[in-house]
Amino acid sequence: MKILITGMNAAQCIENYWTRQDLKVVNTQYALVKALRDLGHEVTQRHAVIGETLQEYDKVIAFIHSPAGFCGYLYNGLWAIHARPDCILAIDDWQADSIWEGVTGLTEDSIFREYFIRNGKDNCPENLQDYKEQLLNGVEIVKAKQNRMLIAAFQGGDISLMIPEYPKHLFRTWLLNPYHLNRRPENNFTGDDDLFIMDDMTIDPKDKKREWIFTSLVQGKTRKYLKTLNIGDNWNVNIYGGLRGQFKTPRLIEPEMCNVYQENWGVLVPKYYHSGSGFWRPRVFQVADANSILVVDDSEGKLYSEAHRGLKPADVEAMDLTQLIDLAKRQKEGLYDSQPLDKSITRKQLTDVLEE
Repeated sequence: MKILITGMNAAQCIENYWTRQDLKVVNTQYALVKALRDLGHEVTQRHAVIGETLQEYDKVIAFIHSPAGFCGYLYNGLWAIHARPDCILAIDDWQADSIWEGVTGLTEDSIFREYFIRNGKDNCPENLQDYKEQLLNGVEIVKAKQNRMLIAAFQGGDISLMIPEYPKHLFRTWLLNPYHLNRRPENNFTGDDDLFIMDDMTIDPKDKKREWIFTSLVQGKTRKYLKTLNIGDNWNVNIYGGLRGQFKTPRLIEPEMCNVYQENWGVLVPKYYHSGSGFWRPRVFQVADANSILVVDDSEGKLYSEAHRGLKPADVEAMDLTQLIDLAKRQKEGLYDSQPLDKSITRKQLTDVLEE
């Protein structure tokens, strides 16, 4: 098949865009393109040109994104959905509620807001407003809730929790990690298992710090969860990810962040509003591969392993070195059992979606 992957922001429309970004966070599309090509499909990732029909593609996968965010291809994404009303919709961000509300909330009065036009002016024709009817049709197709919705997720969750109003039977998930660029100490956090291995990249368990790591790019929404954990004074909490404002904290590129996971015993994971959905988050494997311990809400932890369930920060802080090593080992082994790096699972999931 000829497949187009497109969307509403640069990461969705430009192949390997993550290599251009400051934080080097590998996005969903990296693995999606890789998996579909592994299945033998001819895959193109680009923005839709307003005015084209896109009929040369057998399938179109169109990612949606909040117009209020960095959405420089908003109009191109809406055009793609209009041109191919049979497209497979997709979401690649945990903030699905604001994405859904942002796209479906576009109206005749708001679709050409100055902010939207300014963000997308380099990717659109000068007579953009002549296409108003078609762009609004793209909005209406999303609002109609008749297209399949593809989201990367761990096995065992209920992905419909992300958008409760969307028909549950239209959600489709795929296991991303078998095709992801998984950063480990063993591959120098590059994700390339064929690279020369440096012996000093792996930290001895006895040298790990008894401290917590909490990282989030959206601190305003996640700090509330951190407060509910009631962390005591035994282990320090190191916070990363806030770009500006009252929650400004250090930001590291992804390889450096993975090394920080390895240097410290504990990692605290923010709870999403759709906890239990199983929405994919790279940190789960990154922490396991760092041989560190993940503390996560039970609704998500139960999808990973028995060793992730019922775990509180105070439980971890009370452990001696032997117990910490054992817990990290059980979490890692349990995660790989429940969410194996088995490409055949991913290939079947994507094949089923394409053949529907």
